[in-house]
Amino acid sequence: MASPVPDSPHVRFGPFEMDPSAGRLLRAGIPLKLQPQPFRVLLLLASHPGQVISREEIQRHLWGDSTFVDFERGINFSINQIRAALCDDAEKPRYVETLPRVGYRFIAPVEQPKPAASGIEDSRGKIEPMPPRRATDGAGNRVRGALRWLVPITLTCAAIVLIALKLPRSCGAPSRSATVAVLPFQNSGSDKEIEFLRFAIPDEIATALSYAPSVSIRPSAMTAKYVGPDLDLQKAGREMHVSDIVTGHYLKEGDRLRVVLESVDVKSSRLIWRDSLTAPSLDLMGMREEITRRVRLGLLPALGVSEISAPLTHPHSEQAYDAYLRSIPISRDPEANREGITLLESSVAADPNFAPAWEALGRRYNNAVEFADGGKQMMDRSDQALERALKLDPNRIVADGELIVHRAERRELGKAYRDARKLVTSHPDSAQAHYVLGYVYRYAGMLDLSASECDAALTMDPANYNFRTCTWTFTELGRKERARDFLALDAGSDWAAYGQVTILMGEGKLAEARHTLQTISSNPNHFRDLLEVCLQDQPTVDLDLFAADAQSMLQTRIDPEVLYYQGAILVFCGRQAQGVRLLAGAISGNYCAKTALQTDPLLAKLRGTASYDDLLSAAGHCEQRLVAESQ
Repeated sequence: MASPVPDSPHVRFGPFEMDPSAGRLLRAGIPLKLQPQPFRVLLLLASHPGQVISREEIQRHLWGDSTFVDFERGINFSINQIRAALCDDAEKPRYVETLPRVGYRFIAPVEQPKPAASGIEDSRGKIEPMPPRRATDGAGNRVRGALRWLVPITLTCAAIVLIALKLPRSCGAPSRSATVAVLPFQNSGSDKEIEFLRFAIPDEIATALSYAPSVSIRPSAMTAKYVGPDLDLQKAGREMHVSDIVTGHYLKEGDRLRVVLESVDVKSSRLIWRDSLTAPSLDLMGMREEITRRVRLGLLPALGVSEISAPLTHPHSEQAYDAYLRSIPISRDPEANREGITLLESSVAADPNFAPAWEALGRRYNNAVEFADGGKQMMDRSDQALERALKLDPNRIVADGELIVHRAERRELGKAYRDARKLVTSHPDSAQAHYVLGYVYRYAGMLDLSASECDAALTMDPANYNFRTCTWTFTELGRKERARDFLALDAGSDWAAYGQVTILMGEGKLAEARHTLQTISSNPNHFRDLLEVCLQDQPTVDLDLFAADAQSMLQTRIDPEVLYYQGAILVFCGRQAQGVRLLAGAISGNYCAKTALQTDPLLAKLRGTASYDDLLSAAGHCEQRLVAESQ
């Protein structure tokens, strides 16, 4: 049967694009998984935006007039798969609207090609009735024709229903087979010398699990608080939105170390796997290899996971590996972080070919930049360590993602843009990869694309606190409730309180913003002093002092997003000239902000001014420059 738009060019809407000739759906240029039948239904709907397409018309489009088939199930399957691919919600649709007992309507704006002569749309753009059924040479022939199609089509629909029941529900990428939290282990003895293993053993288990692409693992920063022999595992699992929890304990007996490993299904609270091992207490590398083997041969099959790649590097020095393990539980606080750096530098010096140690060192250096003003020297060291980790093991997504984020923050947006798209293409099932692409899109000023990637990341991994910075994408878009969804990933932190103050300012709830501000520490990254002066009922001369610092910020701040945020705050506080200088510096530093200038609530006072027009023009050039560099 003819397509509704035969030989049509690509159809585009939001971040999506349809290629009818190849039968492909793409998001930001990245192919998504959508079967042929749902693809044809989506193409039919998107080719007629705003118009109601009845279920009968979809039936005829898919199966023709002479086919007898249980089309209800087939259509339901197609619509469900379309919504999963588009991250759409049947209750609050953005793309496909259901009209009960009538049909469906595509409600998003579409960059539509010229209509083709398809018989479904007349010159006025109205849906026309389908042609009448073809005449038959008698009831007998018609019944025989129907019976000829009945068996294969019925079997096909049965297969579709079975596939629909088994297909994962996700936004353009398969959902994960398992979402796992590895909790701190219990030290069952009194030997404090091996206390570090409480976090080191779980870290090695998480590393072994990370080589299974269908497993999502909660970061240790999220799991660290779940300790104690009387812990309610089911409650902890629900709070972390995981399907399974791995826990255990260890005991040193003489010169031997006994380790017990367990995994519990959160929903049923049922023990699905248990194993134990004993190793010489001084042979930590041997213990690692044995834990990795038990995880691969026992835990992963218990989780229903079969696809797994092999780690490309292994420790070769007991001393180096011991230093690496001892660095794991050390906090990110500046003084403690320096201790972690010292341990890891000694580790990579003794064993320069162990990728996890280089990755950990790169992240420690970055902590020094974020929390201790380590400056360009630490940024360079972080990049070098992460690049070394990737050279040793190209499959380390965390290291790859960190490097891409660093490039965006260091104004190398063109390279960050290319690498982020490549990362998602290489790892389409990785929530971290989608998050990184969303991060880069925010710097590129492409907030709608950033929002789509953030939504995809959160759908695939619903409680990963690392995704919290997606808050800024939705704050700049003025979508405050969605911004709060991401803010909740790091609830209770200084960072979350700072984000909440910014949202409240955009809502005009200044009293609430002042109250929330009192809960924030004096961390300079949160602009507390500036916000405190700004939110006074009558801003004092102190605000002028902050505004006067704008020029020095242009010369000292590397990350252009920081310039954007302080510029937006100054504009909101009535210091427009100084704020505009910072915003212009952000844009020239490759924080394009084209959409944010038009939607960020903090910039409402700026719109309609000559400065706004100049900034918008510069933002447009920034985006064009990025696109040209990325070709």
